[in-house]
This record gives sequence, C-alpha cells and structure tokens, in this order.
Amino acid sequence: MILEAVIGSHAYGLATRSSDVDRRGVFVAPTEAFWRLEKPATSVEGPSPEQLSWEVEHFCRLALKSNPTVLETLVSPLVEICTPLGEELRALLPAFLSRYAVRAYTRATEMQLTRAGRTGSARS
Repeated sequence: MILEAVIGSHAYGLATRSSDVDRRGVFVAPTEAFWRLEKPATSVEGPSPEQLSWEVEHFCRLALKSNPTVLETLVSPLVEICTPLGEELRALLPAFLSRYAVRAYTRATEMQLTRAGRTGSARS
C-alpha cells in the first residue's frame, strides 16, 4: 500500500452518526504478479468495511479519466498511509486534471442531486 486516505463526509467534517467511513487506497502489485498471462487484480475490497484499493496502473487510468473518487483520494486531508511513492502520486494531481474533470464532476453532482431528491421525496 503506497497511499490510503479517508474520503467522503468524514474527510471534510460533514459526517453524521450514521455516516460510514470510506477508505480508498493505492497499492503496487508485486512484479512477479505480472509474469503470468493474467494481470493482477485491478482493485481489492477490504479488509475494513467500505475500503477499496486500486492497483497503481488502474488508479492512474481512472485518474486520467477524472474519476471523482480517485481524484478525491489524491486530495483528501485525512491520509492514513503515504509512502514516498504515494507522495509522488499525490503530486501528480495537476497532470490528471483535464476537460474530462468538468464532465465527470458534473455527472457525479447530478447523480448525487438525483439521489438526494429521491431520499427527500421518500421522507415527505
């Protein structure tokens, strides 16, 4: 593991009692894992609930597509693990930002607003 951070409401002081703790991380698969015909797993869940870690190559591909969760992992103020390679990865944030970020964040915001609308109408 080269980088692990808490994201979401806990990272920004917006958590409530019912908020879960979302952790995201980046790992480097051992070189031997690439010697096979199949590549290693691109992501791994756990061991904690709500924890997901990406293999660094996959993480970078998602970052280049401006995946909001991936980019949030790079800027989270609650970093739990950060090796020198993790620091290098966090420093690459400007290289991952592009016009795709506008589209990705617009879609993510629209999804959240739609979800919030459904939740709000269910309470009424």
